[in-house]
Amino acid sequence: MKKTLLIVLLAGLTTASTYAETAAKPAKIKFKKIDANRDGLISKTEAQKSFNKVVIDNFDAMDTGKDNYISKKEFKAYMKKQK
Repeated sequence: MKKTLLIVLLAGLTTASTYAETAAKPAKIKFKKIDANRDGLISKTEAQKSFNKVVIDNFDAMDTGKDNYISKKEFKAYMKKQK
């Protein structure tokens, strides 16, 4: 029981840490890490599963085509504006 609790706590801390890091470094975000199925688009589900705060919080702003996907072109344009 104690081992299970420890594992769960460590997993939660790792996830929280990753989420915080991505929020602090928007210029370092890699499109291919978020595009889990490698189709060249980031869906809302992929964004949420990536735990990337910048992409999650700004998904609608990045999705300039309003098709519920972020293309690599949209992603790069948004990131360029943030510099």
